[in-house]
Amino acid sequence: FAEAITLTDVAREAGLSRFHFCRLFHHETGVPFRDYLHDLRVTRAKALLADRYLRVTEIAYSVGFNDLSNFHRTFRRVVGRSPGEYRRSLQSA
Repeated sequence: FAEAITLTDVAREAGLSRFHFCRLFHHETGVPFRDYLHDLRVTRAKALLADRYLRVTEIAYSVGFNDLSNFHRTFRRVVGRSPGEYRRSLQSA
């Protein structure tokens, strides 16, 4: 999940069309593939944010996001706060 993964690559590996893979994945997991992948990446990022010596940029790239703004937007959508806000909440707990 931390590498550059495209839906096309995953569907090809499974031997399915993109459409059929998406439909089966959603049926089996209850969530779209993209949301599942983002949840995995954000879960890992949350664990890494506990290490205050790692920069947010380093964390974003290490969990598979290609740009920082996409990481911030996705993290906020999934967690409800920015990576920095999340990190501060860990330090005050």
